[in-house]
Amino acid sequence: MTDAILIVAALNGMRSRLECPKVPYTPEEIAAEARRAVAAGAGVVHVQARKPDGSPAYDLSYDDIVQAVRGAVDVPISVTTQRTRQTSLGTITALFSVLRDPPDLATVNVRAPGQDLPAHREEARQILEALDEASVRPTPTVFGVDSLGDLEVLYNDSLLTRAPYMVVALGPTRGSGGALAAGTPSNVLRLIDATTQQFSRFPVVVGGED
Repeated sequence: MTDAILIVAALNGMRSRLECPKVPYTPEEIAAEARRAVAAGAGVVHVQARKPDGSPAYDLSYDDIVQAVRGAVDVPISVTTQRTRQTSLGTITALFSVLRDPPDLATVNVRAPGQDLPAHREEARQILEALDEASVRPTPTVFGVDSLGDLEVLYNDSLLTRAPYMVVALGPTRGSGGALAAGTPSNVLRLIDATTQQFSRFPVVVGGED
């Protein structure tokens, strides 16, 4: 094998401490996990800001997280732009203009990954424009073949030119029932093949729940 393999370590995702007591919430905890992940071979770390109760935060706490992680590792930092229904789209788009030290990358969804996680192509358009103004590179997410048509529209509008790769995301192999395709080998191969055929210029990073 001669191709380079990029490992993107998602350090805390949407898991709660009820599911895993060691999920990192604070900047210091996230930075410590970033150090462990990079030592194990990760080339990018993906983080989500959390409030003390574990709920998502979309505020200046990202400054503290990015600063702590940059002090711990020398790899690109990725964050999420996926909002909850309790968070306005304007909160997400405004965030990147007020951060002192924006992250290097941010994931962008064109389809909702779950019932309580809204996402739409035109929302993604506004997020991509905000990321471009802040010089944050987008990483578009493919949740299924249906996502590719939306991404093609955004690509044709020159909104994905700075993307370093695309993320193909799948759900659990068993007991899925959510918006994501189950992470079976056939689904992995099918989505990778469809993505690379439509967007041959982008490398693909594949991930799945559980």
